[in-house]
Amino acid sequence: MAQPYLHDLRIPGSKDYDGKMDPKVHVNSYYGNMLMMGVTDAVMCRAFYSTLTGRVAKWFKSLEPGSITCFANIETKFVRKFVTSKTIRKHFMYLENAKQLEGKSLSNFLLKWKSAIGEVEPMDDLTAIHMVHSSLQAGHLYQDFILHPPLTYEEAIRRVADYANAGEANAAKRSQEVGPSQRAPGKSEGRQPDQQGRGHDQQTDSN
Repeated sequence: MAQPYLHDLRIPGSKDYDGKMDPKVHVNSYYGNMLMMGVTDAVMCRAFYSTLTGRVAKWFKSLEPGSITCFANIETKFVRKFVTSKTIRKHFMYLENAKQLEGKSLSNFLLKWKSAIGEVEPMDDLTAIHMVHSSLQAGHLYQDFILHPPLTYEEAIRRVADYANAGEANAAKRSQEVGPSQRAPGKSEGRQPDQQGRGHDQQTDSN
């Protein structure tokens, strides 16, 4: 606490942690932001209190003087204290629930996928790409993944998004070309083809 501290220090990132969210997420965000600012470990320890509120702030103030020697100590104590608020991630097989359903668009699939991916445990790119691929319905995009395998998960999702956008644009274009006033297939503005022609020919032959 005797270490120099800039009173006008502006701490970036999330503040007012009240113990309801994942403590690991909060401490990792805080540590990364402070590390980029180039402050000392002692300043990290002192400034951490300003990101807390309510019962969490009371807990920080209750720490025994001299019990913290570095920020790693705070991190360990903090995460253990509020472990019950830790987000429990599901196994990546949970993504099976986000499969593209028959008749549903890629845009609909993307919405479900992005929601589900935020609930699963971390996985490597190869696993993530495989899960995306196996979740797609058979079609041009599924085949494209086979012919040109994505190298990263980011590339795989971007490709799905590109196909989704292209599909919507193509559907909009088709709707413009068809239009609500277009006549039913097989009809024309003139007489019926073939049938009227044949009738005319028959009348001519009989004459």
